Amino acid sequence: DSKIDYNRFHINMNASGSWDDYPSLGFYSGNNLTNSPVGGWFNVITIPYNGNDDYSVQIGFNIYHIYLRSKSNGKSWTRWAQLH
Repeated sequence: DSKIDYNRFHINMNASGSWDDYPSLGFYSGNNLTNSPVGGWFNVITIPYNGNDDYSVQIGFNIYHIYLRSKSNGKSWTRWAQLH
């Protein structure tokens, strides 16, 4: 039975800088961050594999589209892929 460790779950409704800087488990929202697939406000849910930030998936969305990207072995994030 897996449960979320809320001590490790981040919520940041005013993210800044780059989306590359948010590999930890959480929900983030920010305006015009670098490495965003679109300009303006964008929201990201980050899910690290087995609690390891070096292997993470980001699901990003705004009111128009949904995007996905990942990173593995601590390397660079992949490009955002538009899902919808």
